[in-house]
Amino acid sequence: MDEVKRYTFKGAAGEYVYAGDFEKAVRCFLDSAERCIAAERREKSLQQRLTTADERNDAAVDLLRRCRAVVDGTGWVDLERDIVAFLKPADADRDQGIPGTSFQRLNALANQGE
Repeated sequence: MDEVKRYTFKGAAGEYVYAGDFEKAVRCFLDSAERCIAAERREKSLQQRLTTADERNDAAVDLLRRCRAVVDGTGWVDLERDIVAFLKPADADRDQGIPGTSFQRLNALANQGE
């Protein structure tokens, strides 16, 4: 708020500003507060997206470990169901699916391993 001029008067305590300058200072403060709130909202939204992506990554790593166990000859229990559930796009992630992969194709590939 350096653009607000402050005045001192002989015999008076403190600094003073004119009403017009005070209104500018208030507007400047309110604009800054609004920008701060908007930044906090963006940060919260990004943090939620990061948490969701991290959870999805953990699920993918778990599925890959279980797939490796199937390749080694063990661990087929409910793997097909979990893979289909993982690849099914969530409401918020519809545009982040795997291109060229259909559920029928995944089922066919899974059934070949039985």
